[in-house]
Amino acid sequence: MRTLTMHLIAVAGMTLFPGIVRSQWTTVNSGTTEDLRSIFFPTANIGYVVGGTGSNGIIMRTDNQGTDWDSVFSHSTPITDIYFHDITGYAVSFDRDTIFRLATIWFPYWEKQKQNGVSPGDRPLTNIVFTDDTTGYSPGFKTTDGGQNWIRQDSSINSFPHLASDICFVNDSTGFIAGYDYWGTIYKTTNKGINWTQINIPSTVWEVYSINFPTPDIGYAAALLKIGSTYTDAILKTTDNGENWDTIFTLTGSLNSRLSCIRCTDANTCYAVGNGGVIIKTTDGGEHWFKQVSGTTAVLKKIFFTSPETGYIVGTGGTILKTTNGGGPSGILERNNHPTFTVKISPNPMHQEANIEVAGVLSKNTRFHLFDLSGRELMQQAIITTHTLIDRAEIPDGLYLYTISQGNTTMSKGKLVIQ
Repeated sequence: MRTLTMHLIAVAGMTLFPGIVRSQWTTVNSGTTEDLRSIFFPTANIGYVVGGTGSNGIIMRTDNQGTDWDSVFSHSTPITDIYFHDITGYAVSFDRDTIFRLATIWFPYWEKQKQNGVSPGDRPLTNIVFTDDTTGYSPGFKTTDGGQNWIRQDSSINSFPHLASDICFVNDSTGFIAGYDYWGTIYKTTNKGINWTQINIPSTVWEVYSINFPTPDIGYAAALLKIGSTYTDAILKTTDNGENWDTIFTLTGSLNSRLSCIRCTDANTCYAVGNGGVIIKTTDGGEHWFKQVSGTTAVLKKIFFTSPETGYIVGTGGTILKTTNGGGPSGILERNNHPTFTVKISPNPMHQEANIEVAGVLSKNTRFHLFDLSGRELMQQAIITTHTLIDRAEIPDGLYLYTISQGNTTMSKGKLVIQ
């Protein structure tokens, strides 16, 4: 084992590998400048987007995989979400008592449906989902007759001090609602919405913006953490059907941008989007994240994939993005298990020397470890300051793995390229 030559100096944040590739998200001409808030494709060719600003609400449709879009419905308030079960569509708006229904994708008329028991103080409708032909949910309300009538659910959902930001069901009985508006939360039902229970999430979570379960047990959420006076965007993960959640990734620096949506194509592959055109992707269950090039600075609102390769993103100013190859990665963002402890190594790739900056609480047993790809430890060095310069000594060119540990706890890990 070799001992690193260390000097005092340094930096802060999260590990980002350059490796830039050409953007594989392309901008589609939507024909509108309205803010687009949600998207759904009931078939590979036919898709709908909804949105609007101020006193305008719109629904637009494509019949050719997003190449062309036409307005098919308008309303007096922005339309916030859209969902299809088979070929029947549903949409909700900022109105507190109106849900729109499309009987079939082959019929162009959207009809209004009223909810029973709505009061002026109820929250605006923001999301909608169906579990079968007859049963659907919008946070606080449920239908069992295909949307003809909507009834109030568990009063805790209608009165809880959070705006519902997302809703999903993993089967016909178990579902989740994410909430924000300060003191973010996640609610869970296991009895078809009769009762909703607030579940445990990390105490640092300030708001939860989006939630998605690619399998009944594995789920992800996009959240905002508050650590002291610092706000940091993060990804949460559960592997036990939402009973417990861990912070698996935090965004820092220019990537620290409110994540408005997270969607997964399988248990390991997920995408998250947010302000400033940010798109990040994981292909290994959140262990590593790739920054993708969006080609826009719009606020990105919602993601929908029709296949593992073909996906769409909508956002402000009429933004619609499309990919046919999963978006194409453009730099690796390493997982950070401890959001108050961050590490940056630069430059990376390194030549002879690289700076390490550690932000967080250092203990006397904080150490840097370097391994080759077979797992053999090549270097180990104590870290006693937040700013450190490392020297490659005689280590050959190649890709290596590193960890920062405190005792038996791995605080951070990533890849280091030497060339």
